[in-house]
Amino acid sequence: MTIVIVSLSAIAAILPQKKNSSVQLSADEVLQGINLGTYKISSDQLTEVIINQDPSYMLIDLRSASEFEDYHFPGAINIPFDSLFTENWIMYIDQDLRNNIFYSNGGSLAGQALVLTRQRGFKNNFVLEGGLNEYFDKVVNAEEPPGIADAQEHKIYQRRKAAQQYFKGGEALPENDTEIMIKPIPVRKKKMVQGGCS
Repeated sequence: MTIVIVSLSAIAAILPQKKNSSVQLSADEVLQGINLGTYKISSDQLTEVIINQDPSYMLIDLRSASEFEDYHFPGAINIPFDSLFTENWIMYIDQDLRNNIFYSNGGSLAGQALVLTRQRGFKNNFVLEGGLNEYFDKVVNAEEPPGIADAQEHKIYQRRKAAQQYFKGGEALPENDTEIMIKPIPVRKKKMVQGGCS
């Protein structure tokens, strides 16, 4: 942990500093905030942001362009981690209009981006807890809780099931159910109108 903090501090010292920065945080303060959950967005919170198309959030994918092209969240933009503070992308990071949610496959790359941006005084940055991997485990591939689970767990599962339909499209059918028959809806024949207007 000490090596990570020292290396992040060294990287932050090399990067150009924000001119009009407000309160800057130390790496220890940012890490403490991460551990307390202050700067984390949960998988379920992100689902609400995506489904409701909440304009107050911007999703920033820190992975490579090829990984981004393979899969990314709807509405996300791709800012590879090594380009985060470049002239092309700094305006997305240093702004006060939206809350940025950093994500990558796991949580470490997004955590590093959070530490670096918070040290520079950029306040509106958050990290997706566990990254894409945890999101897929918890939401997209959610498993039904056992019957003895409490009502809250079943409610969370139902919301995740709705998210599955949003991401996968259509109705999520059980994998082992091959006997489902889909019948066409009968169409009524139109009656001919007799008579007419005079």
